[in-house]
Amino acid sequence: MEDNISSEKQQVWDLHTPKPTEIAAIDRFGIHAQFQEMQYDERGDWDAIMTDLHLASLVTPAMHRYGSSANPYHSISPSSSMVLPGERLVGGWEGKMVGRHLFISEAQFATITGTELASHNIQSYDFALQSEAVSNADIIARLLGILADDARNDSPSGCIFAETIISALLLKLTGEKAKIWGYGDANTPNADKISNIAIDILQANLTDGVALTEIAKQVGVSVQYLCRMFKQSTGMSPHQYLLRERVFKARRLILEGDLPLAEIALEVGFADQSKLSTTFKNIMGYSPSQLRN
Repeated sequence: MEDNISSEKQQVWDLHTPKPTEIAAIDRFGIHAQFQEMQYDERGDWDAIMTDLHLASLVTPAMHRYGSSANPYHSISPSSSMVLPGERLVGGWEGKMVGRHLFISEAQFATITGTELASHNIQSYDFALQSEAVSNADIIARLLGILADDARNDSPSGCIFAETIISALLLKLTGEKAKIWGYGDANTPNADKISNIAIDILQANLTDGVALTEIAKQVGVSVQYLCRMFKQSTGMSPHQYLLRERVFKARRLILEGDLPLAEIALEVGFADQSKLSTTFKNIMGYSPSQLRN
């Protein structure tokens, strides 16, 4: 990730008094994005201008005040909001609360969705200011919850899993207004050609992994189109394929030698032996230790 991403997000929390405490975070995406789960204590104020698209989910109920300190507080139930770059947020809170936040740059939004990040193609809304339910709010809450679970476990699924969640979220938010690059273009490679190129890239980066955006860039299509064509051709997502190939490689290493399972896990790209064992059993139907014994 580029260094300026972390500094930009830190400035957001610097403009909270007091600053919330980070519970969990993912900042190792191959894309221009950052996820944080934050704990807010007792009461405080904020005054920040968004530099990126900001998706937020309030996990616990709280009292929110929007605007100056003279404005009243309102009871807010757990819900979600979406704020576009350039918008200013001023307000405060009372009571301990937990919030989840995803920041995505304008350039990355365009790369993922194939459409410009602007008010004409994505609606900004805030959970505290809605007079009626917003259908996307529940989608944001659920997908940010998945990212939170992944972050609390030190992202065992890797960056491709998180990027897939983010890409799905953005596609849902833009809906039919998004122009999926390459879709319907006579010069666009077909599903088999796209998947073959993607497979070569995944195989070359089996241990370290590779960003979906990087694969899409090399293929010459959007992330959504890549994932759609890859599944059409292979019957699985790039992430599922990567896990399967890591498991197959681990199986070969187990059968061919006596390397400890912990070393094999790292060799094939898993964070640790536990993650190898869980994924191995889910795919093969038996554990690595059962194969070795």
